[in-house]
Amino acid sequence: MSDETDTLQDLLRQAHETIKDLRGLLREAAAFRAALPKLVEEAVGDQLKEAAVRETAAYFAGIDKSIDDATEAVYQRFDRLYASLVGELDKRADELRRTGADEQSAAVRKILQDRGFTS
Repeated sequence: MSDETDTLQDLLRQAHETIKDLRGLLREAAAFRAALPKLVEEAVGDQLKEAAVRETAAYFAGIDKSIDDATEAVYQRFDRLYASLVGELDKRADELRRTGADEQSAAVRKILQDRGFTS
């Protein structure tokens, strides 16, 4: 019986050591589990930050392009209006050259009045 008792005591000691090791592993696992949300937040936070910076830059680049395109369209429209006005003034100037000085003054006043510069 002594051999059996020694064997049982040895098995019991091994079982206690294994349980002790398991408890240590459980503590490590619990510590890792407790730290996991912060680790995930840091990893995902960095990725989100990079994505936000990248997407914000693309968004502002699009806004800048839209502003530039709209500005260019406005300038082109003013150029067309200016060219139209100059062409009309050139036509009127040709008419003025064919008329007398009094008629020229009247024509200039008419152009200015038509354009809203005088009443």
